[in-house]
Amino acid sequence: MAEQREEKKLSAAFLKSDLAPGKYHDGGNIGLYVRVEPNGKRFWVQRVTVNGKRTEIGLGSFPMVGLADARAKAVANKRMVIEGGDTAIDKLVADRLYHFN
Repeated sequence: MAEQREEKKLSAAFLKSDLAPGKYHDGGNIGLYVRVEPNGKRFWVQRVTVNGKRTEIGLGSFPMVGLADARAKAVANKRMVIEGGDTAIDKLVADRLYHFN
């Protein structure tokens, strides 16, 4: 039987540490990660697929939006996506859509 890999989740201490620019995923299969800019600013982003199109939703900046709040928002968004592509998801995407290139 294959061994399951332990999920690595972000911690508050890790987020407060000196992080190199890049993306740091939270695990948990909800598409949540924190993006660290070269100037040190941190932004919560969630990647979801809506109507077959991959979309990134901005959830706010750290520390204004803490780890627990970002996870709660991401879980709520994921539930909306799983329950179906109705107008609530389209509204969510329209309200919170940020394009990160």
